[in-house]
This record gives sequence, structure tokens and C-alpha cells, in this order.
Amino acid sequence: MAGLGAHRSGLATVAAVGFPQALTVQSQTLQFLFAALSILSTLWVLVIGIWITCKAW
Repeated sequence: MAGLGAHRSGLATVAAVGFPQALTVQSQTLQFLFAALSILSTLWVLVIGIWITCKAW
């Protein structure tokens, strides 16, 4: 169940940054913010996945 929550946080990141990025002029700051949040979301999902795997083992 926690993996699903992590997946939802990734979707929230894409929605929060992706929609403004699609509707406004492309700025370097917005692109950097999107990239940074995407990397953090990916790391979070990996940590949660490893934690769940270790707990289930």
C-alpha cells in the first residue's frame, strides 16, 4: 500500500509542475524545478520499494 502512495506523490509532482510548464513559456528555472522534483520523487519511490521489500522478506 505504501508503494501506491509513493506513486501518487510522483503523480502529484508531475501535475504540480508539469501543468504550469505546459501552459506557460518555458523557463530554465521551471525546467530545473521539474527535473529536481522528478529526481527526488524517483529516489523516494526507490527507498519505499526497498523498505517494503526488506520488510516483506
